[in-house]
Amino acid sequence: MAPRDPVEERLNALAELVQEGDPQVILRQLESALTQKRSGLVVARAAKLTVELGQRFDLRTLVPSLEGAFRRLLVEPLKRDKGCFGKIELAKALVELEQPSTEIFLSGLYFVQLEPVWGGSVDAAAPVRGWCAHGLVRSRHPEAVLKVAPLLVDGERPTRLAAAEALGDSGQMAAEAVLRLKVTSGDDEPEVVGECCQSLLRLDGQRSWPFVAGLLDHAELSNVEAAALALGESRLQDAIEPLARCLDTQVDEDLQRSLYLALALTRRQPALDLLEEEVDDGPIGRARLALAALALHRHDEALRSRLGVYVERRRDEELRRIWRQEFC
Repeated sequence: MAPRDPVEERLNALAELVQEGDPQVILRQLESALTQKRSGLVVARAAKLTVELGQRFDLRTLVPSLEGAFRRLLVEPLKRDKGCFGKIELAKALVELEQPSTEIFLSGLYFVQLEPVWGGSVDAAAPVRGWCAHGLVRSRHPEAVLKVAPLLVDGERPTRLAAAEALGDSGQMAAEAVLRLKVTSGDDEPEVVGECCQSLLRLDGQRSWPFVAGLLDHAELSNVEAAALALGESRLQDAIEPLARCLDTQVDEDLQRSLYLALALTRRQPALDLLEEEVDDGPIGRARLALAALALHRHDEALRSRLGVYVERRRDEELRRIWRQEFC
């Protein structure tokens, strides 16, 4: 007979709580799981359930246990919480429960957990730092921007992404200055530049759109794409003209595809009119890209009807294939 695995048994017991209707039983089981000292996996599952079941029951009394578990897993972390699964879910739970756990967020903001892998080591704590950045900003800590800003040059992409997104939630002009500096200095990952642009536009679209639109003239096409998609997702009317102008100067098909998508993302009528005109009588290559972008609006019956007429009239097999795939 195979030996019993106590961790697996605890995880199975926690899984059954989803069907439990007695809040006192739930509280006892989750409290027990959060206060145990050896398995980050058990703590991680308990933290996730606290958020999930907290939508049905009042589990706010577990917040001190969530915080205490996080502190414990910072001690001997490789032994207690390999992979940082526990600390990640605990920080995430405190953020999602909207707890002002500033002490916890500060303790995890720069935490690094290097774990051995073949040929070196990997930092498993990048998501911990990211969630703590979100938590500190949402807690309205007076020095949140000051504390989170250094994470924009963190060695791990997920942390940089989370820091950029968190700064966009701060509502502070100081965050705009930091994000602009990061965009100007660049990043090896275009996704980070894009997240910075989205945060700038979220903080103050009218003040930031000319700065972000300036990236459309960047020599690095990946940065152009990142800026274009950020402008599209901002849904600003002012974004349409620079996106259309950039489209007229680009010959790279992948970038054209992103620019058409950005125009569709604005959900503004002038942008949709431009895309519709391309499908109607634009160069066939661009008509295909525009039609694919307009698939975002496939539920607009009037637009869909007009597009169907254009596709049938143009008699292009690839255009018809996109139509069947995206609209039918």
